[in-house]
Amino acid sequence: MACEQSALTTVAIVPPVPRRCVGPARGSVQRLLSQPVRDESLVEAIAKAEYNRPRDGESTSGPLFSMKMKSKLRHLPAATATALVANVSFLALTGAELEEALVKGMKTTLEAERRRVKFMMEHVGEQICPEQLELAMDKRDKLQCAIDEDGDASKNCEQGSSGKRTWMKTLPKCDLPRPAHVPVGQPAVESSETDGAKRIKTSWETPEILAERAAWNEGIEDRLQVPQQVPPFFVSACGTPHLWNNIAKPLYWGKRVSELPCFQAAEGARVDVKRVVEFLKMRLDGTCQPVSNLLGEPETRENGWFRMPLKSFESRKDNWPDTSEGPFGGGWTDWQQAWHGCKFEALYSILFHKKLFASYDAERGDRFLGRAPGVYVHSDATHSKIGSYMRFVPLCRDGVFWASSWEVRVDRSDRVPCSHHDQWVQQERSVVLAALWVCGSLYDDMENGWEVVEHWDPKLEANPRDTRFAGLCSARRPTKGKVFRETAGSQ
Repeated sequence: MACEQSALTTVAIVPPVPRRCVGPARGSVQRLLSQPVRDESLVEAIAKAEYNRPRDGESTSGPLFSMKMKSKLRHLPAATATALVANVSFLALTGAELEEALVKGMKTTLEAERRRVKFMMEHVGEQICPEQLELAMDKRDKLQCAIDEDGDASKNCEQGSSGKRTWMKTLPKCDLPRPAHVPVGQPAVESSETDGAKRIKTSWETPEILAERAAWNEGIEDRLQVPQQVPPFFVSACGTPHLWNNIAKPLYWGKRVSELPCFQAAEGARVDVKRVVEFLKMRLDGTCQPVSNLLGEPETRENGWFRMPLKSFESRKDNWPDTSEGPFGGGWTDWQQAWHGCKFEALYSILFHKKLFASYDAERGDRFLGRAPGVYVHSDATHSKIGSYMRFVPLCRDGVFWASSWEVRVDRSDRVPCSHHDQWVQQERSVVLAALWVCGSLYDDMENGWEVVEHWDPKLEANPRDTRFAGLCSARRPTKGKVFRETAGSQ
């Protein structure tokens, strides 16, 4: 089911596509492929021509594409590629005709045309006439419709008698992402029957995990901060994804959880983002300066969200690199906005290092798909699913719960090939932090199914000076171990 567009996606603007400096053109196709096809001046220049389809009697067989042109064509924007691949049936196209076709393709944004592009890209180099293309596309569309209908039927089974889903709250239009819901009373145990579509976060509660959890919780009362006070950094902190996902027992907000002694409504409690700023001021970076200095002033958003832009990101908005180290994009960058949900315990380490570490070490507790290490992020289309990786914590024991996520920019030309449909996997070097988003919720505003923990355990906070967070993903191979098939992402 396609996620509704959120106001969150209109906050930041994707960095502009850099202009490319090219040499003299050697042909109409090569010239267009080497120019900034998304440049408005080029569109205006070639929009004057008239688009003409081939006359009756002309051959409809597509020409063979060289490997070099096939590589360039693959990395064009989808709308531009639509125009080019839709005209491979023309054996003789003048420069003007090809430019006119390009203009028409740039205005095409239908999903059906995008699927047509994908299908054609898979068959570039073959001679396919338009009739064969239409028959093949119709067959694929019917198959996709059948799959979609089956998916809708399975989703309807997940709905209760009232028609509302029990595992995720429907987001209104222009709403900010909220943590995903899970069924009340859902056991936090991994099982083969778990429905992956529900994106229920599970843990491996083996006897070893239960024993380790019991040992970890010994003396936890002595580590808890004084109520109503911001917790300082604990010098013995040693939090890792393994501890956050397995040892810290997750709870899901509901009637029974809300009645636990550790959760009580505080009189006069209010959501104040200054408490989060103070929390970050108490944590120093490598130059002994508060990591809060890296952030700009908090911006109030809807539903209890606050956005704090990184000063380093704001200063480089108009100065993005135009060349990429990635294997895709023909050496050119493709910057896009993305989202990363994380545990509140990871904030200090992320700000200290000014980046997100890749998931590659199963022994550390990282969760990644198969052998695809990298930084897992959600695109704008699926950004609401970052709630599956967020967790509310009673940070100051003042009746307010906090959760966090990151707005980032990623270079899609430096992506990690992966078959995951919900998330993008990026090389660690291709992810740039843009802004920290924190969400505050009062006791009375907590909703059923939100993931919480009983206490803010200072020992669970990630220590940025821990050597386990000092290596680069590119320098290591993914370790063997537990690989989470249902969800991905380490923080």
